Amino acid sequence: MKKLSLLTYCLLMTIFSLNSTEILAQSPQVSIFGKVLDAETGDPLIGASIIVSGTKTGTVTDIAGHYSLLWHQDKEVTLECAYAGYANQMQTVETLYQRAVEVNFKLETGATLDEVVIVSSTRERKKRSSAIECYIDGVSVKGKKSEPKMAKVKSIEEFATMDMVLSSSSIVSEAAAVSKSESNISAGTLTAGEIHDFSKWELWQDIATEDLNQWETHWNFHLTDRYTVQVLNTEGFPIVGATVFLENGETTIWTAKTDNTGRVELWSGVFNTEKDAAKATNIKVEYKGEKHNIEQLIPFNQGVNFLKIAESCNENNILDIAFVVDATGSMGDEIAYLQIELMDVIEKIQAQREDLIINLGSVFYKDETDDYVTRKFDFSDDISSAVKFMQAQQASGGGDYPEAMDAALDVALNQLNWSDKTVAKLLFLVLDAPPHYTPEILKKLEKLTHLAAEKGVRIIPVAGSGIDKSTEYLMRSFALTTNGTYVFLTDHSGVGNAHIEPTTDEYEVEKFNDLLIRVIGQFTVVSECNQSIANINDPTNGTTNSKEDPKNSVICYPNPTIGRFKVKLKNPVKELFITDLSGKILLRFDALKAGETEINLANFPNGIYVVRFLEKEQLRTRRVVLVY
Repeated sequence: MKKLSLLTYCLLMTIFSLNSTEILAQSPQVSIFGKVLDAETGDPLIGASIIVSGTKTGTVTDIAGHYSLLWHQDKEVTLECAYAGYANQMQTVETLYQRAVEVNFKLETGATLDEVVIVSSTRERKKRSSAIECYIDGVSVKGKKSEPKMAKVKSIEEFATMDMVLSSSSIVSEAAAVSKSESNISAGTLTAGEIHDFSKWELWQDIATEDLNQWETHWNFHLTDRYTVQVLNTEGFPIVGATVFLENGETTIWTAKTDNTGRVELWSGVFNTEKDAAKATNIKVEYKGEKHNIEQLIPFNQGVNFLKIAESCNENNILDIAFVVDATGSMGDEIAYLQIELMDVIEKIQAQREDLIINLGSVFYKDETDDYVTRKFDFSDDISSAVKFMQAQQASGGGDYPEAMDAALDVALNQLNWSDKTVAKLLFLVLDAPPHYTPEILKKLEKLTHLAAEKGVRIIPVAGSGIDKSTEYLMRSFALTTNGTYVFLTDHSGVGNAHIEPTTDEYEVEKFNDLLIRVIGQFTVVSECNQSIANINDPTNGTTNSKEDPKNSVICYPNPTIGRFKVKLKNPVKELFITDLSGKILLRFDALKAGETEINLANFPNGIYVVRFLEKEQLRTRRVVLVY
């Protein structure tokens, strides 16, 4: 037989390759399913991401830690599982000639960064220790508390040799940051932290009245009188998007909408106006044209205002995300990185949350004397066009410190077409400077804050380098009044100018893109209306139902629960909290003795809740699954 010419051989191989690709694309699909659990406690991890390695195909776990996705039958497929605060895990399985394959993950707690970062602050909660604590490879490591400090360690041995009395990290010059070519920028570079002041409410009150008191008066934001409302249907599922009014008789003091958990925060006396400062007497809830009243009002420090209404479970699946970005020259040290990170976040959310219809909008802003004040891209499910708009913007202009942030918020809230049927409306306010300070702008910010709350738009500030304490207070106030959370970039990435330390006791440092994905997940996961006890109360899901477990200092049983459960403590604790997955405190118990304490979650919606407390300066957490 004559040898094939090199040209003929290449042509045949090309044809074979094309045919193989076509055959692969047309190959039968296999259902890959399983669950993701905490390796230590066996609790399901809600919102964990599972992605087919090397692709954009993926999904997230549901309220019971279950997931499923479709993939073509192949010899091998590798799955990557990730969850904030846990070490990533990969598994490779064969799917050829199979219709269904079960792949389960048990994730170990671990650092979210390539290096463990320990950050503490001199700010302590009254009568409370705030010793430094971190975990390296699952081992608790603590250091002495002194002045503000930051350190990076790669091992327990390195940590043990450190004095932990460190000077603040060196400032990264703008010139050094800008010298990095944009082609070398990749997602996962920026680092950030989050302060969820709802979950540290008493600490926030200390901070607002002591450390940041001058800025409370400066911006005229007075966040003390708080009321929490929980709205459920008769089956115990959350009512999303109900309008809730805090009233004094017929006068409305505050208006807001229930979130993905059916909860809402209401405020009295925020701006010290005659209307806002009126004494709250009742709460009214409006949903699908029906009005319901809560006559006996309970302030937050006394509990939660509950309401059950005879409505069907709603399954909203629209997510509106708006990025409102300061594009003045001072953002030049970080804006290119932020653009890459934000694109990465949207791309991953699209891949992981096929259940959501994502509308993306954006507003870029500068100042009155620049080439433009605001530029907008209205909400669209054409994500690629929205991304192109964001990529086309560059940092320039400015000159003085304050910028036209008020104008940008005005455009975002009044000109972007927010949907009425969303599971969440998220406004990420990315900035490094405050708005201008005039009586007119203060009044405008007051109206815009009311409007955001009324529309159910969560403002989530993202603070860059250049933020001062005045701006920090304003941003945290925006987050609280609109049921959002406060995000800030840190020095640990080495990108940009110096970032101030937030006023708090302690915080964790994460990759910025991972943090945003986690936050979006917490604000969009909703209990499925068809969730059954049989589905979630799987005896193989690893939850602890036994009273005795010598490995743990705290046992929660029965778990899952239909309402009442017991917390068994090995040692007494000063405070114990029940929070939702976003960290918001729902119940608080003081001075618990060793032994059993009964807790009732019957008034809360189906879902996963977290038991949190400090034991010997170590944070203990357990997840409890509530089903009806």
